[in-house]
Amino acid sequence: MFLLALAAGAAAWCLLALPKTSVAVAFHISTQAPALLDATSESRIDFGSYRQAQIALVKRRQTLAAVLSSPAVQQLGVIQKQPNPQDWLSDALKVDTKGGELMVVSIEGDNPEELFTILEALCRAYLAEVDERDNGTRRRRIDKLEATNRSYRADLKTNYDRIDAIAVSLGAKDGETQALNDSLLRDDLRNATRELSVVRDQLQRAELDLRAAETPNAAPEAGGKGGAGTAPPGREAVVSPAQIDEELRQDADLRELEARVVQAQLTLNATKALFNPGERPLAVAKAEEELAAAQQKRDKYRDELRPRLESAVRKQAEQRERARMAGLRDAVAGLKKQEALVKTKVLDLREEVVKSNDYRVEIAKIRSEIAQTEKVMTRIADEANSIKIELGGAPPRVSLAEEPHVVPGLGGSRRKKFAVAAVLGVLFVGFAGVVLWEQRTARVTHPDDVTVALGVRLIGAVPPAGPAQDGTHAVLVEAIDATRTMLLSGGPDSDLRVVVVASAIAGEGKTSLSGHLAISLARAGSRTLLIDGDLRAPTAQRVFGGPLAPGLCEVLRGEIGAVAAVRPTDVPGLSVLTAGEWTLVTRQALVGNGWRAVKEQLRAAFDFVVVDTSPLLLVSDALLLAREADGVVVSVLMGVSQVALTEEAVSRLQTVRAKLTGVIANGVRSAAHEYTRAYRAHESPALPVGGAGGPHER
Repeated sequence: MFLLALAAGAAAWCLLALPKTSVAVAFHISTQAPALLDATSESRIDFGSYRQAQIALVKRRQTLAAVLSSPAVQQLGVIQKQPNPQDWLSDALKVDTKGGELMVVSIEGDNPEELFTILEALCRAYLAEVDERDNGTRRRRIDKLEATNRSYRADLKTNYDRIDAIAVSLGAKDGETQALNDSLLRDDLRNATRELSVVRDQLQRAELDLRAAETPNAAPEAGGKGGAGTAPPGREAVVSPAQIDEELRQDADLRELEARVVQAQLTLNATKALFNPGERPLAVAKAEEELAAAQQKRDKYRDELRPRLESAVRKQAEQRERARMAGLRDAVAGLKKQEALVKTKVLDLREEVVKSNDYRVEIAKIRSEIAQTEKVMTRIADEANSIKIELGGAPPRVSLAEEPHVVPGLGGSRRKKFAVAAVLGVLFVGFAGVVLWEQRTARVTHPDDVTVALGVRLIGAVPPAGPAQDGTHAVLVEAIDATRTMLLSGGPDSDLRVVVVASAIAGEGKTSLSGHLAISLARAGSRTLLIDGDLRAPTAQRVFGGPLAPGLCEVLRGEIGAVAAVRPTDVPGLSVLTAGEWTLVTRQALVGNGWRAVKEQLRAAFDFVVVDTSPLLLVSDALLLAREADGVVVSVLMGVSQVALTEEAVSRLQTVRAKLTGVIANGVRSAAHEYTRAYRAHESPALPVGGAGGPHER
C-alpha cells in the first residue's frame, strides 16, 4: 500500500501541469472600525458582512482595472499573453479570510517577480479603494445627517408656530394660566346651566297658569273684599251670592235701615214687657206695626239695591281678569326671551369648553412631537460630530499586515500539495477500507460488545464446556442456574413461561443453551417442555433419542394433538417435542394461528416451555415462533458471533414486535467462573455443549 501511495504522488507531480510558486499579501481587517470617540453607525456594521464586502472589493472590476492600468503591470509577459487580462486576473487572485481578521490575497504562477509586481499594484489600488469607500461613505453620511437635521428644525418651527396660534385663541401661553382660564370657563358653564334650569322651571309654571286661566271650564277664583268671581275673556263673570251679600253689608243706607229694624224690634220687646203675657194692648200693636213697616222698607231697599251691586261686582271681576291674563302673557313672553338668551349663552360656553379641550390636547401632542424631534436631532448631531472627528484622526479599518511574499512549504506550491494529497489519499482510502472491513466482520469478544451496541439486557454469561474431571461441568451448571434465575426474576415480564431461544446464524450455541436452560428449569421442580423449533435442521431426536415424528410439524398440521406428541426424557420433569417432518403446510400453519393455538395448549399443560428455533437470519420460521412467545432470548458465542449480524437479528425481532428479553453470552471465560470450581456440588444431568465443543449445535 505504501509503494502504491508513492507511485500516486509521483504521477501527480509529473502529470499535473500546476503552478510552481505562490505569492501572497495579507491585510488586517479590524472587527470594529477604529474610533476616537464612541462608536458611530459605521462601526456597528456586522464584521462578517464587512469582511465579505472586502473580499468582493478585491475582485471588483474597478480595482482590477486600476491594477492593470499600472505601466509596470502592463509590461508583464503573463499579462500580455492573456486575451482578457481582467478576467484572468479575477480568476487567478485567491482571497482567504481564514475566519479571522486577516485577509490573505494570493496568486500562483511560474515567475515570482511578475507575481510580486501584480500584488504590489493590487495593494495600492485596493487600499486606495478602501480609503475612498470608507471616507466617502462617512462624508455622505454627514451630509445626510445634516440635511435630516435641517428638515427637523423646519418641523420644530412649524410646531412652535402652531402652539403660538393656539395660545392666542386660549388667551394664554403658559400651562398654569390656561388651566385657570379653563377652570373659570367651566364655572361659567355650570352657572349658566343652573340659570337655564331655573328659567325653564319658571316658564313652565307661568305657562301652566296661563293655560289654566284660558281654559273655559276653569273654576272661578275668589276675589278680594267685595269682589266677584272672574271668568275668561268672552264669557260673563260669575258672581257668587257671598260677594253680593258682602257688598250689601257695606252699603250705608242699608245699614241705617237695618238699624231702624233693630230699634223697632227693641221697642216692641220693651212694650211687651210692660204688659202681661197674652195681652195685646194698643201700644203693643202700634209697636208691631212700626217694626213691620221698618222691615218692609229695609227689604224693599235691599231688593232694589241687589241688581245694581251684582252688575258693579261683575264689571270689576272682568277688569281684574283681563289685567291678570295680560300679566301672565307678558310673563311667559319675557321668560321665553330669557330662556333663549341663557340657552345661547350655555351653547356658546360649551363650544368654548370643547375648543379649549381640543386646543389643550393638540398642544400636548405638539409638545410631545417637539420633545421627540429634539431628542432625535441631538442624536443626529452627536453622530455627525463623531464622524467628523473620526474623519480627522481615526486609523483605517483595513491596513496592510504583511508585504507581498513567497508562500513557503506546501502552501506555496500547488504541485507539491497535490502530490502529497495523492499519497495521503491512497493511504487514507486503504486504511479506511481495512477499518470498514474489520468493522463489518467484527466478532463478539465480550458481552458488552452486544449489550452496548444494541442497548439490550445481558441475562447471563455461560462458560465454555469442558471435561467433568477438572470442574468445568460444575461451573457450567452454576452459570446455567444463575442465568435461569436472572431470566425469571430480572426481566420486565411478570409471566414469562414460553421462552424462545434464537441466534443470528448457526453455530452460536442456541441449541445447547436451550437444552441446558430446560434441564435447569426441570431441576428446579418445574414441569418443563423443550420444543425443537428448528424445523429445517432438527437435532432433538438425536440428543434425547427417539423418532423424528410425530413432532411439532404434525401438531401444526393437525395430525396429532399437542400433548399427545410430547415425549418424556431421562431428566425428571423434562419433556421434549421433536420437530417432526417439515412440509409447506407446516409453514402455512406457522403463518396463521396454528402455532398460537398449540402454544396455548402446551402452556396449560406445562409450567415452562423452551423453544429452540432456527437461525433468525437464515429462516423466517424463527420470527413466526418468536412473535407469539412470552419472551425471546438471543444467544451469542464469544469469538464466533458477529456484532453486525446480531444487530440485524435483533432488528428483525423488534420489527415483528417480539418481546425481546435479553442476550445470553456463551463461551465467556471470566475469573468468577474459575472461583466456582472450588464449590463443586452434585453434578446434574447435562447436555453436551454444542458450539463450544458439542456435536449437535447448529
